[in-house]
Amino acid sequence: MSLSSNPATPRTRSPRALVPEPRIAGCVFVHVPRTAGSSIWQSMARLADVHQIPVFDIYRESNVRYGIPEASDRVLEESVEPLATTRFFFHHHTAENIFRHFKPGESVFATVLRDPVDRFVSDVYHYRRFIRSTEPDSPFAVHTARFWSARFTNCLRRDDVDPRELLDLGAAEDFFRNYYVNFLRRCAGARRVPEESRTFPEGTDRVICSTCPGKCDIDFRSLVISRTSSRPSQASSRHSDFPRPRNSSS
Repeated sequence: MSLSSNPATPRTRSPRALVPEPRIAGCVFVHVPRTAGSSIWQSMARLADVHQIPVFDIYRESNVRYGIPEASDRVLEESVEPLATTRFFFHHHTAENIFRHFKPGESVFATVLRDPVDRFVSDVYHYRRFIRSTEPDSPFAVHTARFWSARFTNCLRRDDVDPRELLDLGAAEDFFRNYYVNFLRRCAGARRVPEESRTFPEGTDRVICSTCPGKCDIDFRSLVISRTSSRPSQASSRHSDFPRPRNSSS
């Protein structure tokens, strides 16, 4: 039952009052899919271990406890007592809003960005491999049907589709458009603010947490962002032969 339909709950209660004070402090690696994040996270976790910094893999805990990756917020709510006692190094790999749990002045959020077209091509081929390993009525197929067109999904399963046609279809899907901005915005449970408040380079938006407005103001200038080189490297060479979409503006 929702709060608004519960007669015992005052309708005038402020949403802000329902949000607890953030109690966790530490460094959070925000792992954006298809950006070599797994290799980076594993290297950073080993380094944290060398320096005796405790590590908490939110993504893994979500899968272990609930069998799905999208339970990060619930995992942190359940673990807040032990996590609040010391500073951890965290791994976050979904677009769930977890920032509300972290003390803004005492936490660092880091991520790595890849060339957006290279990331898009890698993502399409990754989903192509994955969806072919599932049945059409699998939970994954049902889930992706909510935001992918049937034509694109069918082409992912077929062998006779020209790669460039597949990428052109993918480029037309809203799911892949402005991927970085949308992923990080969802991470913060954020909404846009007026144009005059945007002060970031390369069109990055300042965002405000919609879960606790005025209390958990996430400023993306606090993100430690590095950009992987668009030049060929050993890490990206396995995708160097992938055709790029005809219109790479997505």
